[in-house]
Amino acid sequence: MPTPFDQELAAAQGRGNVGTIFTTGAIRTVGGSSTAQVRATDAYANLSLAMMVAPSPDWFTGIASLPLKRSGQWIDNATVTLCAWDSATNDAKTYKADKIAVNPFAATALNTAPMFVQDGNRVPVGTATVRRVGS
Repeated sequence: MPTPFDQELAAAQGRGNVGTIFTTGAIRTVGGSSTAQVRATDAYANLSLAMMVAPSPDWFTGIASLPLKRSGQWIDNATVTLCAWDSATNDAKTYKADKIAVNPFAATALNTAPMFVQDGNRVPVGTATVRRVGS
């Protein structure tokens, strides 16, 4: 069953604003990984991705528009450190907290929950590594 996010992506793709849409399996263990192969073109030379930080209903991580082409050349690889974001539709501050809807919704921002900020420093939730395959 498509989610509102799926529907929004499909609509953007229909308008020509999104290239390939892909999904991967869930990463269920610390240190786990997931892999996808995506075809980039000159028309769609940036990569964006979003992943839920479970079990929270509104925490996520991702990349917004990573350029896969620099100075006219395709990059060979890139690694991006991923931090947790809070879409601010829920006021929970821990993984096990009750879902407390926020009305109206607040602005999406970097997550400030204690598990994501320690001693004033952001604690990454993972990394995304992009590697060029083929030519």
